[in-house]
Amino acid sequence: HLCDRRQRQMSIRDRYKTADEITMDDLMSHDETPAEDFEFNDSTDNIIIEKYVGKDPIVVIPDEIDGKKVVGFNKVFANDKDIVAVRIGNNVTEVAKTAFGNCEKLKYVVLGNSVKTIGGAAFVNTDLQNLILNEGLEKIGEDDFSNMICPPMNNEGMDLKVPESVTEMHVIDFNLIVKACLLYTSPSPRDRTRS
Repeated sequence: HLCDRRQRQMSIRDRYKTADEITMDDLMSHDETPAEDFEFNDSTDNIIIEKYVGKDPIVVIPDEIDGKKVVGFNKVFANDKDIVAVRIGNNVTEVAKTAFGNCEKLKYVVLGNSVKTIGGAAFVNTDLQNLILNEGLEKIGEDDFSNMICPPMNNEGMDLKVPESVTEMHVIDFNLIVKACLLYTSPSPRDRTRS
């Protein structure tokens, strides 16, 4: 019976692409992850996911489970060795501190429409290659010491498009892409005396 169990486990793994094969397009076109792939308490009006028990390396957190809004996932994915891509549902408001910490294969994250804050070190020790932030996001990171947001060492300088809604940002080693604004500065007194 041990052989049967191993064969079933192998056949489940064979259904999914490897980390190297998964692309951002795969994440964006992927169906919502079914409720049975999560453990959660549904005794309240909203749902906070407590554990991911699925095998798919692409996770799409649903907006709702059984008609109840999914509003959080805490550190469910921290230390996961198989997750490659995550799309966060539109009712989640926060990505917790170290939420994806030590997800060594994590390459792609897309935030849902309602995320307001990303906690510090949310992507520490990952293989992050693309992070899509939502308009409406207000705060990235927690401080400029140990709770910043930074890309993995193998991808320092990765592009990060920052929405206009962000009012507080603690990041390092990204190539920040922000909407340009034209600033007028008056000439210094030295420049005026030269003319």
